[in-house]
Formats: sequence, C-alpha cells, structure tokens
Amino acid sequence: MRRITIGLLVGLVVASIGQTSAQPAGDVIDPAVVGYPQRVVAFGDSITRAFLADGNIAEIGDKPQYSWATGTSPEVNSLTERIRTATGSVTATNAAVSGASMTALVGQVNGAEPANAQYATILMGANDICRSSEGAMTSVTDYRTQITNGLNQLTTNEPEVRVFVASVPDIFQVWQTFKDNSTARFIWGQFSVCQSMFANPESTAPADVERRQRVRQRIVDYNTQLSEVCNNYLRCRFDQNLLFNSPISPTLITADYYHPSIAGQQALANNLAQASFDFTDQQAPVSTVGFTQTKLMWLATLSATDDRGVRGLEYRLPSQTTWTRYSQPFEVAPETTIIVRAVDINGNTEGSRAWTAPANNQSPSVVFMPFVTLNQ
Repeated sequence: MRRITIGLLVGLVVASIGQTSAQPAGDVIDPAVVGYPQRVVAFGDSITRAFLADGNIAEIGDKPQYSWATGTSPEVNSLTERIRTATGSVTATNAAVSGASMTALVGQVNGAEPANAQYATILMGANDICRSSEGAMTSVTDYRTQITNGLNQLTTNEPEVRVFVASVPDIFQVWQTFKDNSTARFIWGQFSVCQSMFANPESTAPADVERRQRVRQRIVDYNTQLSEVCNNYLRCRFDQNLLFNSPISPTLITADYYHPSIAGQQALANNLAQASFDFTDQQAPVSTVGFTQTKLMWLATLSATDDRGVRGLEYRLPSQTTWTRYSQPFEVAPETTIIVRAVDINGNTEGSRAWTAPANNQSPSVVFMPFVTLNQ
C-alpha cells in the first residue's frame, strides 16, 4: 500500500517570482464518504460462490450462504455480516459465477451495475490456472489486461467504490496437502480437476516437478499483476498476497479436495477481513493546495494529511465531471479554480473543495512549502 507523508514549511515571501500562496478553501462541493459501506458486491468464481462448501455430494452446487464475502451463515461470519453487525443494515450481491476466469470480470461488473456497489470484492484467477493443461492457462499479459478492463469498468460505473482485490490462492499447496491421499487422486483424475497442477500427482519425474513449479510461478505472476494494477486506482486495496501465503490444511478443503469447506470459507473471511479496508476509520483526510507563481502562471501543489495515512489526491475543473489523479505539480492560469479531494488508505474520501489561484498582482504574505514522501 502506498503511503503519503505530508509536511509544511512556513516562511515569509521575499520575491515576486516563486512566491507561494495557499488560498482559503471554498464551500464543500461534495460530501465526504467515510466509514462503513451500505452496499456490497462480490465478484469472482466458485470460491466466492462457496461451491460444495458443506461437503454434501448429494446436492452438488453453489452454497452462497457460506461465502466468505457475502454469506449469511454465522459459521462463516462473512465480510458482509461483519458490516451488518457493525451497522445493522447492509445490502449484498454475490455476482460471482462458478467456473469464471478473469475474462468474465467485465461482464460480472456490468451485470451488477444496478446494485450500485460502494464496496466490491474481487477473487478471480484459480480458473485461469486450473485448465486441462499447462499450455491452456491464461497468459500473464492477458490476465493483466482483463483485470485492468474489469477495474476500469467498475470504477467507471461507480467512481467512488472501494475495491478489495484478493490474491490467487496457492494451488500448489493443495497438491502438497492431498497428493498422498488416494481418494483425492481418484477425484482429481476422474473429474479432471485442475490438471495443469494435479496431473500425475504422485510423479516425481523432472518434467512433472518442473511443470508444477511453472504453474505455481504463473500464480505468483498473476498476483504481481493484481498488485500493480490495483495500485493504479486510489480506492483499490490488494491483500498483499495474504491469501496466497495462507496455509492450507485438510479441514479447510471440502469433499472435492479442491474448494474451501465451511471452515475454509470462515478462514478466508477471517484472513481477508484483516487485509481489507478498516471501516472503523471514519476520519476523512484533509487536503491543502499551494500556488507558486511562475512568471504569468501559478504552479498548483496538492498535499494532504490523515491520521491513518493518505492514499492520494485527485482534482478537476468546475466544468469537468471526471477526476484526474494527482502525481505532480501542474500549472494553472491566474484566478483559475480547481476542485480537490484526498483519499486515505481506507478509501475514505474527503468532501471536495474549490481552491482558486491568485491574481498575478496578488502578493501573498505566507509561504506554504509542502513536501510529500511516497512510501510503497
């Protein structure tokens, strides 16, 4: 997670060129968005649909009441139920589809648009790995494009949605856990489960050992893409590979020796709740704009403070409806108004405010020199 540390040095203005002014902020244009969401939407595959979580092979299928993200079962205590406990009310939509790979994310996002998500979870990638063969896996380039397309669509539909992206689980650990179990080997073979990883499960031949390592590396590469792409969005948080690094034990896997059991879904909820946004944080960040005169223009420098940490800032002109993420100081004409808001590491968004560059003949009496340190 990127952290922005802000400081201000104050002094007297002694020159006309290079002088800096922080103009008083105008009225709040948009209200702050802080604290718990009221609408949750989960995107993903059979893991989020809690396929066969109860282990009842007589009724094979999705068991969404046990979903780590949106389930209602007290045995799991899903992320949604934790929000309900804290707020008393929340609306949840499970838009995941069993069997879906990352290419389906855009479709899931558009299908769930009426839900108006304020908080979205994404857990997808197992089906990009688990194919009939190693060669059939989704390429890293395509996977990155697909998650980018999905996040672009999601943030276009809901610009202020907070997005939590979970890492792809380490399917190699599943193989390690059950490779010596004859029933698991039979089911994997009989139903062609994840043959890219589970083919020849007992083999120690170099070709099979190397294949498994390459498949595992593909998962690592997918997670790198998830981290990098998520970082491009102010309100996106990646789990920092927490799910990938979580240990797998027999009790966490259901009767098909692949999907999470009810206990596994509970473990997912417990772990991922720690990695997601802290909704108990209800303090919005506070932004500041400094204007430094450069001949006939003013250089706008944006900064912000927050008790938990600033994720970034964004700005727009009053005539615009879309926001630009702030990355470096930019020039504006005298008396130009810009609208600014900051976002903290928990996705809390400051109420946007208007700041106006001084006229050229204005002589500020105080210098604000913001310094910004970005911590990856």
